[in-house]
Amino acid sequence: MATTNDQRKFWATLEKVEEYQTIEFYHPDFGHIYLVVDKFFDVTLNLNGVPTVFKPVHAEVPKNMSQTKSQSFAKIKFGRIGIEFRKALRQITQKFGAIQCNLRLFKKGVDTPISEYFMYVQPNGIQMDEFNVTVSLGYDNPAKLSVQAFYDPAIFTGLKNS
Repeated sequence: MATTNDQRKFWATLEKVEEYQTIEFYHPDFGHIYLVVDKFFDVTLNLNGVPTVFKPVHAEVPKNMSQTKSQSFAKIKFGRIGIEFRKALRQITQKFGAIQCNLRLFKKGVDTPISEYFMYVQPNGIQMDEFNVTVSLGYDNPAKLSVQAFYDPAIFTGLKNS
């Protein structure tokens, strides 16, 4: 169906609603890190009914997360935050427990996120150089992936020594 001049004029004059793409990292050792993508100022958003300040950061985040859901991984590339990120990573003392990453999309004036994705930083999923940090995310919790069931002779009777 062809668009008319009235439709073009409507879409051209429609006020664009500001969107906030946010990233939250959490680990028990360094707590929560709240970031807002490609903004130049701190943004305060209601997160679960609590006003939360998000720090601005330049990052390349996948735009279409529905494709990411089918692939079960995503990569986020941060620029110019290598020093702050390294400081947060050095605070990790526990070897167990994954770093959680929550990706959310807010619209201005709306308290609840439009879309929300809970992911985990994968093993060896953080690559850093002097300027950039690349984080690989996945839907599987890496802390639970390598856990094997213990041998129990009551269950595995064929392996029992006589």
